[in-house]
Amino acid sequence: MTKSSSFPLSRDARLYLVIPFVLGFSWLGLFVVLFNLFLLRLGYGPSFIGMLTAIGPIMFILLSIPSGLMSRRFGSRRLIILALSIYAVSFTLLPWGDVLPSPWREAWFMTWLLMAYVGGAFYWPNGDVYLMSITEDANRSRAFAYRQALFPLAGFIGSLLAGQLPSFFAKLIGTSIEQPAPYRYALMLCGLVHIASVLAMMLTSREVSQEEVTESKAEGQGKWVLVWSVLIPLAFVELLWKGGTQGPTNFFNVFLDLNFQVSPQRIGMILGVGQLVAAGLALATPWLARRIGHGRIIALALVGLISGLFIIAGSSGWLGASSGFVLFQVLAAISTASVAVYRMEKVDARWWGWASGIAVAAQGIGESSIYYAGGVVIERFGFDAFFLGTASVLAVGLTFFVVYFKPFRRPSAASEQPQWTEAPPSKQFPEQSDNRP
Repeated sequence: MTKSSSFPLSRDARLYLVIPFVLGFSWLGLFVVLFNLFLLRLGYGPSFIGMLTAIGPIMFILLSIPSGLMSRRFGSRRLIILALSIYAVSFTLLPWGDVLPSPWREAWFMTWLLMAYVGGAFYWPNGDVYLMSITEDANRSRAFAYRQALFPLAGFIGSLLAGQLPSFFAKLIGTSIEQPAPYRYALMLCGLVHIASVLAMMLTSREVSQEEVTESKAEGQGKWVLVWSVLIPLAFVELLWKGGTQGPTNFFNVFLDLNFQVSPQRIGMILGVGQLVAAGLALATPWLARRIGHGRIIALALVGLISGLFIIAGSSGWLGASSGFVLFQVLAAISTASVAVYRMEKVDARWWGWASGIAVAAQGIGESSIYYAGGVVIERFGFDAFFLGTASVLAVGLTFFVVYFKPFRRPSAASEQPQWTEAPPSKQFPEQSDNRP
């Protein structure tokens, strides 16, 4: 039996992995720690924060399916380069809205946050398609696990840096961390670091079309039967899972700041520690997948995510709440890799664009809904009601997933696990060619 560790990743796959590192550093590290604190210092409350962050995922809803389908015509590589370029511009300009008067300030924030999510709508569906096309059965779970581990690992580094940047810029410009200006300059780094991800993707050397990938999951897989019997039910699960994982992540720094008056440095440390632990344990995903299958990983992770939210809601201090959030971050990281592989391995290569586009659109619905509802619930009923309500959302997703997809039924679990051969599988792609845009 050939283990995935014996079959190396290609040069293109290794270059591609620069992107999750930069995204993790930028988004999970700098942006997640600093943006809400920036808005709080501009005088906005949880309701506005929830409304503003809810607008962005609308781009996932509108553009993800067209983006996934465009991969067949333009190639996922070109679309990823476009997406990363949009990230670089949008995140660099976004924080400059604080120099404008209202209502131009709010319009600026909305415009550039929407543009950042346009980049996301092109990146996420095509990122899954591209990584599927440059990996094989023998190393695919490992590649997705590496991608997922790099997000929180880079997020750990970014979180630690984010906690220090406001003080650094405050001293540099002669103000305090209670003013928004230091956060503006720190947040600009979210965009500037994406120059590295654009360059890395441009150095990849081939565009593998989905027609050239030879693997097939079911002979004669019909599109509409597939959509209604597999992709729509799975999208419903992903909608609830995404909302349930992103909502607490978005508001946890607000929770620490308003409820426990935790400093930005400590908030960065708390989020960073959780991301570091998540990065290490996300690497166990291929090992777990070989033994229990991705379906069971998803189900068990959902149980753990619900438990983490109960710990957060039941804690009377920042330390107990933070321990629950660390558990939450770890299981979110593990489940993210498994959700992507589970979805894409359900379908033939020719349907990868459909699968990824539908899934990311559904995730956008979940993310936008929880952001908007979260801001309202927090202001009216408090953070505990929000965390417990989010746990109930995940519970619905868990119940539907277990009942419909039956991950614990022995034949299904067996079919999910990779079938290794005694020798490394044959290449699924043509010879490498230089096909840069």
